[in-house]
Amino acid sequence: MVIQQLPSFDPNPSLKAALRFLKKAGIQDFALIGRVATWVFLPSDRHQFTKDVDLAVLTADLGKIEKALKRKGLKVYQLSIGGVAVRETELVAYFIDRRLDGLDQLFRESIAHARRDIEFFGEIVPVVSLNYLITMKLVSGEPKDDLDAKSLLMVKDINYDNLRLLVKRHLGAATANRLDVFAREVGLLPPRGSYKDSGPSL
Repeated sequence: MVIQQLPSFDPNPSLKAALRFLKKAGIQDFALIGRVATWVFLPSDRHQFTKDVDLAVLTADLGKIEKALKRKGLKVYQLSIGGVAVRETELVAYFIDRRLDGLDQLFRESIAHARRDIEFFGEIVPVVSLNYLITMKLVSGEPKDDLDAKSLLMVKDINYDNLRLLVKRHLGAATANRLDVFAREVGLLPPRGSYKDSGPSL
């Protein structure tokens, strides 16, 4: 019997390659997002497997990123949501600006407010902050992203009022109400009654 090689779910090679590429391309404004970013906030027993890396980038830098990838001989895929992707052996990465979904302002803000106190491979890497990460997770409506959002809502000392205002501002009242449902499910809000804006500002 021939045993086929099992698939690898280690995102480290992709992250290392993506960071190296961005540095060489002179891209300084970006933030780590997606499932790898959730690992920053969640304990290891709640990490969901992934092998790719998601990075928020500025629309103004996207053309430069695409040209630099092509100069390296990499095949570049256009993302329907706005951005480009590379799917090579050592680099499975998505450089996302979300301009085609009209969420580019959310992504620009996530880069501006990224945490800069987290190290990967001995260097500081900007990582999307908790509130922006949860907001991004609510965009797709996919079960895996909803599950991540619920897990992230259980992070200690989360400021729910500010989070809800951010979600409402970028994604609308309906998504803010869906966030309330998740918050009730994880015990962050009382099981009954409507949420009342308490008036904090972002």
